[in-house]
Amino acid sequence: MKKALAITVILLGALAAAAMGYRAYLVSELRQHVLVHLADPDAAQFRNTRLVGDWNPRGMVMCGEVNARNALGGYAGHRKYVVMGDSYFHIDDEQLVNSMCSVLDDPMPWWYFRG
Repeated sequence: MKKALAITVILLGALAAAAMGYRAYLVSELRQHVLVHLADPDAAQFRNTRLVGDWNPRGMVMCGEVNARNALGGYAGHRKYVVMGDSYFHIDDEQLVNSMCSVLDDPMPWWYFRG
């Protein structure tokens, strides 16, 4: 009995780790669409990154804020963005961002975390 319980706990831990690893992969794939449009992509600072949708890079919507360097080399301040599949939108209209990412106000499953 103890052996079966230990195996179950190990399998559940492995599944949770795989889900978190795949989520990190999705975030890095979708961030590429933002980085392409920046003058200095290596200096980009992301925050408030949230995912909505399927576990598929093409069906996923990612919302957040990015702080990037301008042409003079200084940071311009955090600006909101939305990535929908392969499309990137740099949006300053907070109402539009909130409407596109309104699903995030719903309760999340126990395994979901925001990074």
